[in-house]
Amino acid sequence: MQLSDAGVIAPVPLATPALQYPPIALARHIEGRVEVSVLVDERGTVADAKLVAGAGGKSGLNEAALANARRRRYRPASKDGVPVKVWVPVTVNFVLPK
Repeated sequence: MQLSDAGVIAPVPLATPALQYPPIALARHIEGRVEVSVLVDERGTVADAKLVAGAGGKSGLNEAALANARRRRYRPASKDGVPVKVWVPVTVNFVLPK
């Protein structure tokens, strides 16, 4: 099922865990943006997560973004009042603390 399918109501984020900044990225002052796609199941849990567009280098940003995305919780998507599985885009932005 796709978010763009007729009659599909998108999942709603319920819990977004705190982002763990990778120590190597912190030490090297690396910021970045990571695009992930998550499969939200009928219970609102993340069943799978895939990297769509990662941050370059070996800073740990991609791995941290995937770990964060996997721990998120949602009110599940639905179609005609029935919970359904859908892939949802997630953007994780890493910004150095001030």
